[in-house]
Amino acid sequence: MAFIVKGAAQSVKVIDSADAKPIPHATVSLGRDGVKTSEQGIASSNSWLGKELRISAVGYATKFLRIEAGENLVALVKQPTALDPVVVSGTLKPVLRSKSPIAVSLISGTQFKKIASNTVFDALQLVNGVRPQVNCNVCNTGDIRINGMDGPYTLVLIDGMPLISSLGAVYGLTNIPASLVDRIELVKGPASSLYGSEAMGGVINIITKTAAKAPKLFTELNSNSWGETSLEWAVKTKLSTNLNLLTGMNTFLFNNRIDKNGDGFTDLSQQKRAAVFTKLNGLKSQFLVRYMYEDRWGGQTNWSKTWRGSDSIYAESIYTSRLEVLGDHQFSTKLPLKLSGSYVMHKQNSFYGTTSFIASQQTGFLQLVSNKTGKRFDYLLGTAVRFNGYDDNTLLTKDSSTGKSIPTQDFIPGAFAQLEWRPTEALTLLAGARMDYHPVHGWVFTPRFAGKWNINELNTVRFSTGMGFRTVQVFTEDHAALTGARKVEFKEALKPERSTNISLQYTKTWSTNWGWWEWESNFWYSIFSNKIIPDYTTDANKIIYANNQEGVYSKGISTSLETAPIPELRFNMGVTLQDIYQNKNDRRERLMFTEAWSVNAGLSYYLNKQFTFDYSCWGYGGMRLPLQNNLDPRPAYSKPYSIHNIQISYKARKGVEFYSGIRNLFNWTPAIETPFLIARANDPFDKQVSWDPGGQPLATPNNPYALTFDPNYVFAPNQGVRIYAGCRISIN
Repeated sequence: MAFIVKGAAQSVKVIDSADAKPIPHATVSLGRDGVKTSEQGIASSNSWLGKELRISAVGYATKFLRIEAGENLVALVKQPTALDPVVVSGTLKPVLRSKSPIAVSLISGTQFKKIASNTVFDALQLVNGVRPQVNCNVCNTGDIRINGMDGPYTLVLIDGMPLISSLGAVYGLTNIPASLVDRIELVKGPASSLYGSEAMGGVINIITKTAAKAPKLFTELNSNSWGETSLEWAVKTKLSTNLNLLTGMNTFLFNNRIDKNGDGFTDLSQQKRAAVFTKLNGLKSQFLVRYMYEDRWGGQTNWSKTWRGSDSIYAESIYTSRLEVLGDHQFSTKLPLKLSGSYVMHKQNSFYGTTSFIASQQTGFLQLVSNKTGKRFDYLLGTAVRFNGYDDNTLLTKDSSTGKSIPTQDFIPGAFAQLEWRPTEALTLLAGARMDYHPVHGWVFTPRFAGKWNINELNTVRFSTGMGFRTVQVFTEDHAALTGARKVEFKEALKPERSTNISLQYTKTWSTNWGWWEWESNFWYSIFSNKIIPDYTTDANKIIYANNQEGVYSKGISTSLETAPIPELRFNMGVTLQDIYQNKNDRRERLMFTEAWSVNAGLSYYLNKQFTFDYSCWGYGGMRLPLQNNLDPRPAYSKPYSIHNIQISYKARKGVEFYSGIRNLFNWTPAIETPFLIARANDPFDKQVSWDPGGQPLATPNNPYALTFDPNYVFAPNQGVRIYAGCRISIN
């Protein structure tokens, strides 16, 4: 495919190769001086004769043309660019990001390398409006927050399958190796009309590498000054012309008891983790199996396993065993059909001090989807069924009369439909709806409506509105309920949460003689009903759970800029402003652990073909934190903070790369901002606490602030500066 440039000796006309239409706003440049083409695709100058010009436009391959007397001919080919990759998460079908009516954010696998991230959890720091949240100062469990909403509101998928949820979400996010990931797609806002429960706040879809595109051999080893060491490897085997097998292993070891803030507790949990996986890719099918085992603990630095579950030395010790199986097949029929399925077995054996939590969960998912693309209409029809089997040793699954465990077993069938209509070339409209049947809560209906308007080739507006829902399992989702530091109290039978959202996005892309640029701005407004908010403040000894009946609101705006002004430099920056609050007792109250603003930025500079310099940073505004009482000396709000990282990479030869860098360059930790993080770290079993007749702690000489042990005052990782180095080897 090509297009022809015709005109005067010193003029250029740019047209599309496919339909011969003029391309406005293309850049015709000589050195650093450039001229934009008109609406008719024409640009001219008096100084071009005999010179070689650079012609570029967003979405087209750049070409060079030497201007001569008479007609000038050039061929350009339309192609996807870094701005316009293929995504699947917004509509359940592959589509160029620019064509999707649903806004989709993207992290490519190459971006993981910019911070030498070992896990998906760390890499998501790079996304505007997304914050990995550490939920415990002892065991360092975490979740992913989109636009400030709690981690359980984010549905995490692997290759489109809901593998990370409920029990698995507590520690599962930190054990997905970056080496297995091809890209990560994010959809902000409710997506329950396609994905069902848990997709209230957004969707994170982790797309794993295909065996066909993987190198024959890949291995990576890195370590840092804290003693964290990771080793990954993968081998590809070509079984036949269209059948490839990728097999690999990931190990992570951290066994260094560091206590730099001097509270007697480990600053970072000790971890021993190993995972093996195999992925089979055919022409129309894929199959992935992964098994992971982890031994993790955090607590007093003199703890050993002989003290597990005792009341002498405190620690939180968690053994996790997890099996994941997923696959899909595209049928060769007149009616396009895709069958997808997954199975997850997750077992956890844990002690939080003297509180044991032994739990197992099995999740099965089966989905059949049909989609067809027409000139003006695309449709997608699907049906799905989900099985949740769960058992633990808490009151949640016990028969109150016999005391025996009664595992829960739920089948949740559902059906969904989506219609995409393009009434004009500039306008795309999408309507979708889903109906699920929950055995406890009955029928649940979730609609969605969205649209995309191309104002012109460079400016696009997207809008969407929709509903989301989720059912809640407190003990599997809220780590604070398990620590044993506070008693759990339910004021009522918890109802399923619902959300309604509206969002608007504006995107502008353009190219100049200074490269390509993309600017994006988003606005959102969400209302949550029946939201379950843990109450830490009414009683210092309790976490009280109830449905909020007065309304919870999330609103905000974000903007981001990404550019490559010169071939050697790539830069991105994002800013998010948000307001997340609840109405409680007729007054407005900001939610715990939500920041009013966040920023992130990244810069990559290619010094030459061998050396690359990377800089990244992220920062967050103050967050409201859980204090125990009015005497608690810790700040009620954290202070703003930022984390900065640098890295140098060296490509020694083809397929061999060395890198070294510094994480948390300025050695910031949350301990700097507060007199202590863990309340009563010197008395984790509250043996020296005095109590009043009502069961509340008393202020005494050895407990002047009337506190009890509590590790939940946490808003950032308590890990300071560390220097790291590593090596990657890739053989194709």
